[in-house]
Amino acid sequence: MTVFSCFSESFMSSFRSFGKSISSSHRVSNRIIICSLVLLSILLLSSFVVLGSAFHQSNAYGSSVIIAGPAVKPGLINLGQLPTNLVLGASVGLFNEQDGAQVNQLINSLYNPGSKSFHQFLSSSQYSADFAPSSQIYAKMVSYFASQGLSVYTDKSRMFINLAGTVAGFQNAFSTNMQLYKGANGVRYYANTLSLSLPSLFAGYVTSALGFENYTYFAPHPISVPCPSCATGGQPPYVHQGVEAADNETGLLKSGINGAGQNIVLVDAFGDPTAQADLAEFSVTYNLPNPTLSVANVNSSATAIDVQQDGGGISPEWALETALDLEYSHAMAPGATIVNALGVDEGPGLAEAIGMAVADHLGNIISQSFGIWEYNAAIDCGPGDNGSSCYGTGTTFDVGSQTFMAYIDPYYAMSAATGITVLASTGDSGSAVDCCANLPTTQAINYPAANPYVGGVGGTSLSTFTNSSGYVTGYKGETVWNNGGGGVSTVYRRQTWQTGFGVPTSPIPLVPSSAGSNPDTLANGTLARMIPDVSADGDPNTGVCIVVAGVNLCTPAVSLETGGTSLSCPLWAGVVAMWNQARGVEVGMLSPIVYQILNSNWYAGTLHDVVSGNNNCPSSSQNCNGAPGYVATQGWDPASGVGTPNVGNLVTCTDNTLGVLSCS
Repeated sequence: MTVFSCFSESFMSSFRSFGKSISSSHRVSNRIIICSLVLLSILLLSSFVVLGSAFHQSNAYGSSVIIAGPAVKPGLINLGQLPTNLVLGASVGLFNEQDGAQVNQLINSLYNPGSKSFHQFLSSSQYSADFAPSSQIYAKMVSYFASQGLSVYTDKSRMFINLAGTVAGFQNAFSTNMQLYKGANGVRYYANTLSLSLPSLFAGYVTSALGFENYTYFAPHPISVPCPSCATGGQPPYVHQGVEAADNETGLLKSGINGAGQNIVLVDAFGDPTAQADLAEFSVTYNLPNPTLSVANVNSSATAIDVQQDGGGISPEWALETALDLEYSHAMAPGATIVNALGVDEGPGLAEAIGMAVADHLGNIISQSFGIWEYNAAIDCGPGDNGSSCYGTGTTFDVGSQTFMAYIDPYYAMSAATGITVLASTGDSGSAVDCCANLPTTQAINYPAANPYVGGVGGTSLSTFTNSSGYVTGYKGETVWNNGGGGVSTVYRRQTWQTGFGVPTSPIPLVPSSAGSNPDTLANGTLARMIPDVSADGDPNTGVCIVVAGVNLCTPAVSLETGGTSLSCPLWAGVVAMWNQARGVEVGMLSPIVYQILNSNWYAGTLHDVVSGNNNCPSSSQNCNGAPGYVATQGWDPASGVGTPNVGNLVTCTDNTLGVLSCS
């Protein structure tokens, strides 16, 4: 008896009996019973084969483990399933989380002048060998994602895997669902409605996965304002000669110290097709040497589609940001090589560019002139989340950005361990941030400047001496720029090196004093991280001339000068390049050395202590919500940090170890 004959007879018998009354009795032959049992056995056997195959495939990588929750932001209108054939880009951040305590101990020893390991930085390959997934685990991750139909972009550091593929492929790989939404502004967004899951074999190595939502993004910090003196040719607006003279750098440049041998990485979004031509024109116009500029793109950028952009295009604000970054890092360190690391967008793509810049050691100085409210970026803290650098509540403060800190922070730890100086502007909203407009009088600070492994750079208003020809001859003084970002973290612990003259151990007074106080401790009583660490000229009314899209903004026809902490940050990047070259060693993480200077007898000679003004930014000012600000005082303060650079003295008053200060 064949299976087909059994199936035919069983089916026909059932069909014949279908129309009979339920009450009528009828017999089912033994032959039919036997056939039914045969078919049932075959079906069960087939099911076991299918289930066994699926179990074997899952068991090869382990059962699924949730790595992130849903990322649906309240208030959006659901438009249904995101088209499954839409091509997206994503990135999976990697770090051996079992080594979280070890990496923090390593960093502490690298920046302790009394340690035998002081400034004995690891190479990128050494760091990867100690803290990245093994080659075997990494290969299995690559194999897994490829088996889901995704294009996989690997990196020699094994600190991330970039992915590109269809929505369907990502939904399968991460066991999630992605929906399309529309905001009140009419812009379309997407987000995962289910948790992201990956095989348990990878769970101990995956810090986060970016690219599953696109409404969280960093904001750049350039500001251009009308320039009355542009028609007369006076300064400000400053050109490179004015900034160099004000920061006591002219003598160093004449002696041959110009940042040669240093690589400054400027991290930006989208890319500016005229950036290289603009930098060349800027250099010719202001008598600077020809720049050496290269561009590094995140390797999945070419295939990623950003739904938020609705057709993409170049962002004018990011074009302005890119020009300012490139031109004034070059102005401060004209002999340094410039690398423009670009993300495909200002959200996950920019985070990927940060990871690439650090993991691939594109340079020994990284400047980031952008930020996001730290509360919007937080879910947990750095490598291992052991609380050594963060409060580490594990709480998702904003579901739309739940993975930003988790993804980026391990790279900042890597930068500290490998001797890279990472800087970030503190923002242009005073004691608040751009995204708190709906939270009046709320104080807040920006990420990534909030991260303790990043040097937070604030802004000042610069005043100089000039001669009869209008050329700057020296430094006159500075006050805090009202818009300059600064304050107290609600996420990160204060590190041991953030101490000394002016650093409070009790609640910080606000401006005006009647506004009360903002404690400098976290919810559990632990001292909190505070920014800025340092400052530089940022007030656009004491700003600079730049060239963007082939146009010099300081020409009488345009008459705009440009500033913001987007200027302050690349200025300090240039300072560090000069410092590195002059001393023959890498500064590495900036904060420990500047606080050591703060506590030395040579503080007044190496840094300009800004003692007047506040960052009480009125709500009538651009980007501000009227939150009470902080007053500049002697020593460190949350309006200007430890101060601004006196580059000539900063270089000559530190020896080659950068741990012993002298001013001979």
